[in-house]
Amino acid sequence: MDFYERIKLLVKQSNTTIEDMLSHAFEDNDPEKLNLQSYNTLRRRNNLPRAYEACKIAQALGVTVEYLVSEKINSHSEKTDPKTLALAQKLAKLTESQQKKIEGIIEEFENISKPESFYVSEPTPAYNTDITDIVALPYYGRVAAGDPLDVSVAPGEFIHFPRQGLRGNAKDHFALTVTGYSMTEAGIVDGATIVIKKAEEPAYGEIMLVRYENSITLKRVIKQEGKVYLAWENGTGKKIEVNSSEYHAEGILVWAMKQFTGTEH
Repeated sequence: MDFYERIKLLVKQSNTTIEDMLSHAFEDNDPEKLNLQSYNTLRRRNNLPRAYEACKIAQALGVTVEYLVSEKINSHSEKTDPKTLALAQKLAKLTESQQKKIEGIIEEFENISKPESFYVSEPTPAYNTDITDIVALPYYGRVAAGDPLDVSVAPGEFIHFPRQGLRGNAKDHFALTVTGYSMTEAGIVDGATIVIKKAEEPAYGEIMLVRYENSITLKRVIKQEGKVYLAWENGTGKKIEVNSSEYHAEGILVWAMKQFTGTEH
């Protein structure tokens, strides 16, 4: 019995549904909330949720994280890794705030220490980076790569990024986290961190962050036969025609990255 089968059994025993369990586990205003669609995507890919999400699910079900994950470990390996279980036990005992801080430290370490393991949105020459070449970029929360969504501004938050990966002055750049699936064929996946260079004028042919209908969205801006379109790149071919008064350019995509965890089949 794996992680998701164990959850399914516990939910059934509680005479509820997965959707109700997730609603109980996460506050409506929680920016890290795991919704039913994201949960089902993880389940189909047989990927475990993040530590914070696993802890919230375990709390909602009245069990420990170890209880949920150990079944998966035992059923797929001959020997349970005691270090993995020990870490899961320690993480489950931390407060929600402490868990988020631990996740932030891990993500920052991965971004700086393993640049070769991330997807890059366009070819970039290899380079050596020392600590003096790392700059802190303002991080402004989440932006939808699907339907337009208001940006969640998070003042005072930053991510570290190699100076050589920027286009010009560091002060003209900022970072966001993408939510949605409208730009997957451009390599921009749900949960990816992107770096944007500020721009007030559209750069046709580029993937841009634009303000449309008072919200923020990430789309390729194209011009065909004198008309301007915001185009999806997810296999649907969807695009919407806009005029200059309907949208405003906020910036050009410089970099998109995610950590690969394995090959999907």
